[in-house]
Amino acid sequence: MIDTHALFDEIKNNLALVCPDGQDDSDLVHIANIIIDKNIPIVSSSPADIEILWTWLEKAKTQIFARFFLDKNSTEISNLAEKISTVFKRGASGAQIFVRYSNLSTFVTEILPVRDDLFFNKHLTICLDINDIGPMDWENLFQNLKEIKPDALLFWESDRNKKVPDFVGRIYALLESIEDNFDSELHFMLGDDYEKVEQVWRLVDKMQSGFLKKLKFFVNN
Repeated sequence: MIDTHALFDEIKNNLALVCPDGQDDSDLVHIANIIIDKNIPIVSSSPADIEILWTWLEKAKTQIFARFFLDKNSTEISNLAEKISTVFKRGASGAQIFVRYSNLSTFVTEILPVRDDLFFNKHLTICLDINDIGPMDWENLFQNLKEIKPDALLFWESDRNKKVPDFVGRIYALLESIEDNFDSELHFMLGDDYEKVEQVWRLVDKMQSGFLKKLKFFVNN
């Protein structure tokens, strides 16, 4: 994907990589070699694969982020800190926490007391399904982000087969709602949907060009 789509020549400095779940050791070595060859700055990985990836990427500048999904409800938060601490000890530079928008306020309240200690010198990414967020939700979303202070805000689509109207309109609303003092990075994980990647890139360039240097697209290898 990185080599075959013309758009990525234009946004090559904004690319990050997704390491899929269920890779064997040889697959992980292959992915690590791609990362080193292409100077990919960030790779998103299953917690189970962190240690092997770090073995191969220890001397590279690449940051390894572990994915944690809290899709069902917020009760998993009770042992989340322990899981995150474990991957940090195994070489992860950060954690991507995928949470339903409906649970965001609860999540922020519960993890806020340990946020600074847990993520000291580590990267926290809050990941939300763009299709969960309605037109009236943006103010509340950014209010929660002010409290938790993530290093990055990531948007994805949990069900890419679901036909949800007006993707461009949702990105427009996002960019229109960002306040001047919001200084987190802006990340997107949109699979192989080149059209949506380009739509996001063009809208950010037009509406919030200051974010271009803080914009990352997590793509497949």
